[in-house]
Amino acid sequence: LPFNEDRNMKCSDHNEPIKVYCETCQELICRDCTISQRHQNHKYKLVTECYPDHHQEIEANLTTVKKKVADINTAVTNLISREREVTEQGEDVKKQIHIQSQL
Repeated sequence: LPFNEDRNMKCSDHNEPIKVYCETCQELICRDCTISQRHQNHKYKLVTECYPDHHQEIEANLTTVKKKVADINTAVTNLISREREVTEQGEDVKKQIHIQSQL
């Protein structure tokens, strides 16, 4: 969903609507913040202008993370399967040892 400025996000410093993205600090701020000492001489964009770029970046990162999660799930499944095989082989070895000790 596109960014909606009606989400009532308020600046914790000025209690004003968040409408600006400070590119220097990489944080959302209100228009009053842009003239404050803390953000003086920083680079800004309206949130509605920078949303598409950040949204696209997040989507790309999410795709990468989903692939890594799938790879990890496959590795875990393989490890569980291998653990089962090793456990079964261990039980077989115990049985062989038991049989050999009975002879």
